[in-house]
Amino acid sequence: TGSYKLILDGQSTYKGKATVTMWTVPSDPTATATPGGAAGMVALPTPGQNGTITFSATAGHRYSVKLAPVTVSGNALNSTRVSVLKPDLSVLVANTSFGSSGAFLEPFTTVAGGTYTLKIDPRQWYVGNVTATVYDVSADQAGTITAGTPLPLTFAAANAGQNATETFSGTAGQKVSLN
Repeated sequence: TGSYKLILDGQSTYKGKATVTMWTVPSDPTATATPGGAAGMVALPTPGQNGTITFSATAGHRYSVKLAPVTVSGNALNSTRVSVLKPDLSVLVANTSFGSSGAFLEPFTTVAGGTYTLKIDPRQWYVGNVTATVYDVSADQAGTITAGTPLPLTFAAANAGQNATETFSGTAGQKVSLN
């Protein structure tokens, strides 16, 4: 409690004017998402606010995250950052930039069971809403493909981020194509 000073320190010989806006920043909002279920949404209406979306995770599972819709002002690619924090609040997935076009975090593996946190941090004075959907991703598909024999692969929406690795036999100099 008391008086504070804001000091503007012009650099070198630069001259000009400045307009300063100050905001009283309320508590950071929180939300919860359920892997494979309900998404979590945080509203960040005041510059300087960050948000957190938590989810319960099982040790050794792979999870991916879709960030959409996003209405944070700024630009479509780089107005907000997200990181994934472990239950002890250390970083599992470092800051990843995204904007109003949203983002997708490729699968990451949890190291322990417990509550994981998506930390949402709009840059500068940007404001808006962020919705996060968390997916519990199955192991990648693996198998063998034979030339001339179609191999149907199914990627379910519930497994967003799942990949497939298929092997095949070949000989040196052989040409192959894939459709």
